[in-house]
Amino acid sequence: MGEALRRRTRSEPPRKDEPPDDGAIPLNEMRRGQHGIVQEIHGGEVLTRRLSSMGIRPGSRITKISTMLLGGPIVVSINRRHVALGAGMAGKVFVTLIQS
Repeated sequence: MGEALRRRTRSEPPRKDEPPDDGAIPLNEMRRGQHGIVQEIHGGEVLTRRLSSMGIRPGSRITKISTMLLGGPIVVSINRRHVALGAGMAGKVFVTLIQS
């Protein structure tokens, strides 16, 4: 199921530390108030399922609400719900920014 939720833009999967070529940025690099569309999740099946259960999956519209200093939780809005993610988890969610 994890592979079905991921969308790839290249024929080979990227390395975990390599950003996608389509201009997507990690969720933890978004600024407060920015909107984006989830493009990829760089993680295993467990992470993909956990994020999916929160509504975070490729194609979902997401808004960054707030972030804490020093790697604290990142709060996002998705489907009119606020969800808190750890900085490590947010760094594996790649988003393409959109204008609101």
